[in-house]
Amino acid sequence: MRVGGRAIARVLAIARALDGVVLDTGGRVGADAMGRGPDGRDVLAGRATVVEAFRTRRGVPVVGWGGVLTPAERAILARRVEHEAGTVVVVA
Repeated sequence: MRVGGRAIARVLAIARALDGVVLDTGGRVGADAMGRGPDGRDVLAGRATVVEAFRTRRGVPVVGWGGVLTPAERAILARRVEHEAGTVVVVA
């Protein structure tokens, strides 16, 4: 299923209002920035920090993940992003 532009705009607005980071575990919000540098896979594997994995979309930091995560992996990654960057808005 594809997330529409309006839904992406809402997610970004929520993250901006919370001064937070979007954790995009479905690869939809940060799709235009994927493929350039480390992403959530690298953070989970310990090869990169959360800040190194940031991509910006409309001024909001996004940590992307293009693959499939188990619920446990999603929780671990969300905690790591929260620990390093603050408030997290998770998009699955």
